Amino acid sequence: MRILFFYLLILLIALSNSSNLLKAQTIASPLDPGKLATYRDIGFVIGLGNNMQSGKFETACPCFFSDGTKFGYSLGIVFDQSLFADFYWGIEGLYDYKGIKSSYLEKESFPVTSTETGKKENVNVLFRHIGEADFSAIIAMPFLKWYPVSWFFFKFGVSGSFIVSSKVKHTKELQQTTALLSTGEIVKIEFENTKSKSIVVEEGDFPEVNSPVFSLDPMIGFDFKLDKRLTASPVFMYSLPLNNISEKGIDFKISTFRFYLELKYIITGPELNPN
Repeated sequence: MRILFFYLLILLIALSNSSNLLKAQTIASPLDPGKLATYRDIGFVIGLGNNMQSGKFETACPCFFSDGTKFGYSLGIVFDQSLFADFYWGIEGLYDYKGIKSSYLEKESFPVTSTETGKKENVNVLFRHIGEADFSAIIAMPFLKWYPVSWFFFKFGVSGSFIVSSKVKHTKELQQTTALLSTGEIVKIEFENTKSKSIVVEEGDFPEVNSPVFSLDPMIGFDFKLDKRLTASPVFMYSLPLNNISEKGIDFKISTFRFYLELKYIITGPELNPN
């Protein structure tokens, strides 16, 4: 988490400095009607939602996993400024967790030892293969925002996700506790080395990761004024990736759905500068 706060602090300082430079612009007034009022906001963002896999990712077996999902989250900062009429531009800096989990069932030949004869026999046993892919990223997202009415907006961003952490884990679980041998004997099933019902087949860094991953990010949101300077905005976002997050698989991408809450503080606005 230290790298997250380091990046967010740098971005927050940069945006604050840029806002001070931009304050020199003139706000519209009856004596100078040709210039538009300038609004600038800065705030914090937290988002919760779901990560969804498309395509397949591959582990070392080789095994292929598809249709993975997992809870995801994002947090960071946002800056926006009026552009013209009801349009704004801005940028978000986010830390984003993009993990997924996928599984499938498969029958495999498994060696079992008879307790009566001590001999081994291969039997068909049902296993569940579980694949987990965990990605964490720092995201930079410039965006445009349009207000068709004063309290509702459409927002469209194009983001680059810079992967800072990537892990893969493949677990194999027994789905039955006993097996029937050809002699009619019923024996207990377990992995010999661990005496357990599951083993970790692979765990480590995810290979062949692409960074950055580019995405299209359409959003809709609502503004609720809390006071003269403070605004709370619930936002719904769907992020559609344009390139694979890794080449270790087939068209392996991770899209995300987020419910964001933006808490924004007005830096500059005509109501704050009545004169």
